[in-house]
Amino acid sequence: DVRPLSDEQIESACRRYRFGADEVITLHKSFAVIAGSLEADGVIDMDEFQASLGFTNSVFAARIFAALDEDKSEKLEFDEFCNGFYLLSPM
Repeated sequence: DVRPLSDEQIESACRRYRFGADEVITLHKSFAVIAGSLEADGVIDMDEFQASLGFTNSVFAARIFAALDEDKSEKLEFDEFCNGFYLLSPM
């Protein structure tokens, strides 16, 4: 289960990823939907990631997932999810 973000967590994510509060909240809502799509464990696994992209057994999705999975846990946490959008967003 994905817990709501505190005001402090929102502010921290805004500073770290240079997003506005509305963007962080929107990312968190999207993260929660994906993370709870197959298993309500509060993280995104490879199956949930691929399903969110509309892929099945995609090498392309696996490469993106691996690049986002900074700690190599085979699960994406919210910070890794945000960092991926930060890296892919124009400044």
